[in-house]
Amino acid sequence: IFPWNVIQPNGPADFEEGWFSDEQINAELARGIQIVGITLYTPRWAARDPQYEARSVPRNLDLPIDHPQNYWAAFIKRLVAKYRGRIDTWIILNEPDVYKEPDDFRTFAGTPIDYYRVLKTAYLAAKSVNPNATIVMSGFTYWWDKEARRPQYFQRVLDAIGGDPTARANNWFFDAVDVHTYGNPLNGYAIPTVFRRIMREKGIDKPIWIVESNVLPKDDPKAPANDTSFRATMDEQASYIIQNMALALAAGVQRYSVYKMSDEEPELGDQYWGLVRKDGTIRPAYVAYQVGVKYF
Repeated sequence: IFPWNVIQPNGPADFEEGWFSDEQINAELARGIQIVGITLYTPRWAARDPQYEARSVPRNLDLPIDHPQNYWAAFIKRLVAKYRGRIDTWIILNEPDVYKEPDDFRTFAGTPIDYYRVLKTAYLAAKSVNPNATIVMSGFTYWWDKEARRPQYFQRVLDAIGGDPTARANNWFFDAVDVHTYGNPLNGYAIPTVFRRIMREKGIDKPIWIVESNVLPKDDPKAPANDTSFRATMDEQASYIIQNMALALAAGVQRYSVYKMSDEEPELGDQYWGLVRKDGTIRPAYVAYQVGVKYF
């Protein structure tokens, strides 16, 4: 994650290290890891709606990408240029579909039209400094829209893109789309299939990635769960990994990864998503992931 509000906390002249040093990034590359960057979090000085703090839509997105007051475009150009050749794949924001009406926004306080403008600006800015960059549309959860009985955020973003006369000539402003599949292994097939249908209805055919997938364990004695709903045994979690990888493969998913490799601090009180515990011991799902990588 490359947080804009940390890298440029006080203004466009800033360019701080962010969450990862060059030494850390270079060490990962030396181990053969291909790094994917995620851009998140608007600094207050660049926010259109400061009341939403880092979740705000950037202001001045209507200005050309070379205009100095299009702060989002300037940041993306500087970020992508800095890491060109080391990080050439960028995901633009994370789970903007996670919200409740009217104003409970969890990661991005904008409409699908706002997201389209963020994506378009990022795509054009990134390609201007690194034509070989791959721009991935934000990971979507699917279920937040499904449970709220509203059209898929992804579909509404494509509706907005479709109204832009320059979209077709610019590859629809994205190279791939990311979906997040949790809980039920069948989601690894069903959600990519739904997203592919949404694209085909608009004459678009792009790769689909699953960047986040997993199910929380409920019976780990080293990390007991307070709430066991929507959770699995560690044995079921291992099965989930194999099944979800196989189903993603069957759905034609191009890239697949698990959230996440190692526990850090517990999320939301008692959520431990790691294939590896913080003390270095492994959960059965880690071995399942090794098996899936080997054979799939």
